[in-house]
Amino acid sequence: MGTTPVPILSNYLTIIHMKKFLVIYMFFVICFTGCSGVRSNTEKLQKKRNKIVNVQNDIVDIKTEVLFGTSLLYIIDDYLVLLEVASKTPRCIHLFDKKTFRYITSTGLLGRGPGEITEPGNIGVDRQNRVLWVPDFGQKVIWKFPLDSILENEDFMPTESLKLSDDLFIDRFEILNDSIFIGKAVQFLNSNSYTTIMSKLNIRNNVIQEFGYANPQLEDDKSIFLFALSIANNIYVNSYFKYDLLTICDLEGNLLYNVYGPEGVKNDGNKKSYYFGIEIADGKIFASYINDLAVVNDGSRLKGNIPSKILIFNTQGDYLLTIETEDKFSYFCVDEDNNRIIAYFEGREEALGYFNIPVKY
Repeated sequence: MGTTPVPILSNYLTIIHMKKFLVIYMFFVICFTGCSGVRSNTEKLQKKRNKIVNVQNDIVDIKTEVLFGTSLLYIIDDYLVLLEVASKTPRCIHLFDKKTFRYITSTGLLGRGPGEITEPGNIGVDRQNRVLWVPDFGQKVIWKFPLDSILENEDFMPTESLKLSDDLFIDRFEILNDSIFIGKAVQFLNSNSYTTIMSKLNIRNNVIQEFGYANPQLEDDKSIFLFALSIANNIYVNSYFKYDLLTICDLEGNLLYNVYGPEGVKNDGNKKSYYFGIEIADGKIFASYINDLAVVNDGSRLKGNIPSKILIFNTQGDYLLTIETEDKFSYFCVDEDNNRIIAYFEGREEALGYFNIPVKY
């Protein structure tokens, strides 16, 4: 009467053994996923990125008849577009044949008058409709520059524009369709501070709103990022200046992958810089990469660090290759048709140069 029936005892012992097995099994699963750097289907940790191709001796100088300063670079149709950060000429936008680098024309007259640009920002390139959307943070508008108008009239002045909001305005963006721009927006928190967020701008009614995934590990005051979008691959990518992180989302704003480099989101004292620029081309993600001190001494003064290398990933964020130029560059663009990268170098005699993309990823 006081003893436990044998079948019940047997079942009890079986449950205990099963629980022990499950504990051991889960231990090995955690160890395995931790060692492999994969925490979930969306989280990717890359501890080594050591497939390096050095192209320093393969850089080809581009000599032009136009004098220009540090410039952002874009490709639209058959043209290379340069936007001067600090212009040395009366016009801040220069067009070249992307294959031969023959100078074609310049536009974007600097000034404060109607159709003039006071303080240019990153161009939004509408490749489908052949339009350059040029922010002017001085006059708080985004000017519309149709490519055909630029090519047909050397004195073209834009008349169409979008008004920028004072509290939340889109800064770096790309065009999703005829109605929607997606990109990085600057949001002022008060008179002394701001943060950057993903946003969606409806150009039909000029309404801007916060959009898409935000990594919860990031501090708002350090979440400075750059942005690229690919309709063909149905993704957009954020690369972070102060974090060793790429965030890949679909065009609905849903997270696909967080791709962490060796140092992830650890950056004590903001002493280091990581990503500087990002592009999506030929089904690949190209990201210029510093992974070094944010501020360096060039012998005479302190200045912000810039990259000498570009990392290449597939659209799932898997690392493929590192291109090392050994020469510091500010900005770059990918010429997919000619299989090359064009960059604005800071230390070379000819600032503008290009090199072929290694075919072996």
